[in-house]
Amino acid sequence: MFEMFSYENRIKQRTQLVNCIHKYLKHNTKVPKEVLAFMIKCWHCSIFYIVIVLCLFAPKFLGILGLSISAFFVPLYVYFDGCFISFLEHKILKKNFVNVIDPYLGLFGYDINDSNRIFITPLVVGTYFIFTIFILLYRFHKDFYNFFFKKIE
Repeated sequence: MFEMFSYENRIKQRTQLVNCIHKYLKHNTKVPKEVLAFMIKCWHCSIFYIVIVLCLFAPKFLGILGLSISAFFVPLYVYFDGCFISFLEHKILKKNFVNVIDPYLGLFGYDINDSNRIFITPLVVGTYFIFTIFILLYRFHKDFYNFFFKKIE
């Protein structure tokens, strides 16, 4: 039973998932691979900012839905020992591959390599979740607002 949690098995499952999605996209779309890789990368990079905008301006339901969908991918990242979407992007277009976390590495002055990607990803994702949860609590939970922003008399 615990065999499915072995490192080798998780990497095998990640590879199978990426291959399955790649095969589906390759055979069911007429989009050139460069454009397909670009489309996936655009969604992969921008979805977090879209969820932040939803949390800031949309009804509570949409903000929580976006945050819940984002939270769904965290255990997958841990289980698959990396983001399967990044592996899919790399499989589609290996040439000039840029990981979704690379702009943050450059912003913080780190060298762009795999060990720094592994180090920075949880920090960026953790900051994202803290920020979006704070936004939702601030907007929709009155006691939260009163506790943190009430004037001391």
